[in-house]
Amino acid sequence: MKSILSMLSLATLLCTQASAQYFQHKYGYAPDIGTRTKCGQVTTATGPGHLVGADHIRDLSSSIGNYGVYVLRTDQDGRFSSGNNFNRVYFLTHVATGIQARFTTAFVVEFSDGSGYGAIGTYITQSGLFAPYQNQGIAYIRLDLMGNVMNVQGYSLANSSGALAFIAGLKESSSSPNTLFATGTLNDDGSRLWAMHIDQAGNLLWGNFYDISGTAGPTDLVESPYASELIIVGDYDDPTWSKPFWMVLDPNTGAFVRMDAYSTYMGGVSERMRSINVTPGDGFILTGISDAKALVVKLGNGGWYQWAGLYSSATNPGFLMYGYDAVGGVNATTGRREYYVTGPYFNDPINGDAYMFKLDANGFPVNPNGLFLYNTGVEETGMAIDWSTGGVNDGITMYAIGEGNGTPGSPLKEVYVVKADFNGQSGCLEYFEDLQRQITEWGSVKKITATTSSFGLENLAHRWQLDLVDNELCFTGTRPGGGGAIGTGRYAAASQATVAHSLALLSPNPSLAGSAFKVQIDLSADDEVQVAIYDITGRTCQSTPMQGKAGHNVLPLQAGINMPAGIYTVKVKGRTIDQNLMLSIQ
Repeated sequence: MKSILSMLSLATLLCTQASAQYFQHKYGYAPDIGTRTKCGQVTTATGPGHLVGADHIRDLSSSIGNYGVYVLRTDQDGRFSSGNNFNRVYFLTHVATGIQARFTTAFVVEFSDGSGYGAIGTYITQSGLFAPYQNQGIAYIRLDLMGNVMNVQGYSLANSSGALAFIAGLKESSSSPNTLFATGTLNDDGSRLWAMHIDQAGNLLWGNFYDISGTAGPTDLVESPYASELIIVGDYDDPTWSKPFWMVLDPNTGAFVRMDAYSTYMGGVSERMRSINVTPGDGFILTGISDAKALVVKLGNGGWYQWAGLYSSATNPGFLMYGYDAVGGVNATTGRREYYVTGPYFNDPINGDAYMFKLDANGFPVNPNGLFLYNTGVEETGMAIDWSTGGVNDGITMYAIGEGNGTPGSPLKEVYVVKADFNGQSGCLEYFEDLQRQITEWGSVKKITATTSSFGLENLAHRWQLDLVDNELCFTGTRPGGGGAIGTGRYAAASQATVAHSLALLSPNPSLAGSAFKVQIDLSADDEVQVAIYDITGRTCQSTPMQGKAGHNVLPLQAGINMPAGIYTVKVKGRTIDQNLMLSIQ
């Protein structure tokens, strides 16, 4: 989700380097089940910081769960230092049916004019957990700097039973800043590929289906700053093999231009593409998967082939390592162009670590110990990568997903963010191995045809939102150092601090006036908790103490006669938790 304009400015930052702040964070109960997001970017236009978007699923005790669009915005240190940092989930209603939209995937991007953010998610409606999917579509939420909803717009993909909608890529336009391009599929098998262009207010500039001769599932897109082209990459399947595809559209109209399948010519039948990004003034960098190794391809400004390689650990070459995202630019400490890649590294069948590795200008590993691995004790997957900046070019940020370990109260998935220097050091929970490259080639193997049809608008409404908590794993006030020899094992800086993780949720929300609802409180330790409800004037409606036990707790409450329809704040406070929730009474 890297802004082209932001990256162009970063490429010029080769001068002084300030004392950097490095950290690792997990942000509590963010995307919970089924997330496929690779969304994460360093913010510049809205101030130095970090932005992540995802789909959110929580509270499976309700009929279909709370399915929303998750947006996280922190300061440059991964913290919530001001009012324009937030950790929030947005829930929408499909107006025609009155059913809450069930989100399948979601991304967010920063607008380069500094006015805020645009979040896009794909959704279905479903009357019950096992009911057929209906009303497939795309939702756009425009957010201001504080994370407040400015407007909502929907786009109708179909109304066919059983179809699923997914978004695969979201980028700001390089030729028309503050407008957004997105792509995805209707049905998970890529049977109907879609792409769209909207302005900041959500007006649909164009939105098209592309019916492909074969099966094509997009995984990312970018507008070329070198030619009038919108490029979509993804996976093309026919009965005998799977290869990446390169699809070109007219960015002004969405008209189909051409589509080709590509191969590394390594002999494998299955190769996958996961991302494409512009490297300012230097073409494109693509990542994917081939032969259970990370595939990285470098193309020039016109899309011509420069180099490609398959990458794996030199220490453990048999381990699986997939390429999910890459960024290219100039390392401020060396003045040399480098490329950084992230993805998952599976060191056994059921456990994996998030990784970053770096390559030189010709795609060769920068060793020794050029493979940086991060392990918090659960399964981590690196999803996106970007330059870290607080006014200087000072390192790399990896945006990942950490899957819970199944202990009571642990989330199934959390957003995991690592900010490190150019040698992968963040201050804790990391180890290092050497990287090896298998040189390969890259070229077109098949031309593919497509027919085009358009889609229109849908009416959605903002329903309610939920504020979440965070969990800081470690933070260093300066460049990390000591605590262990690089390349010999794990080390932890002396400044490492682990914060207890507790969380409260409301269900059902919205609730009906006079009806029962409950506060679900997951505590990291035994704690005496006070739950108070306030109306919009600050009047106390209820205040209830609870002696909570470590793990999952449920406090039943009633929306009494002193709580008519409206918005209420539920404050949950104890030694291990201090959280405000928004309750809607209808």
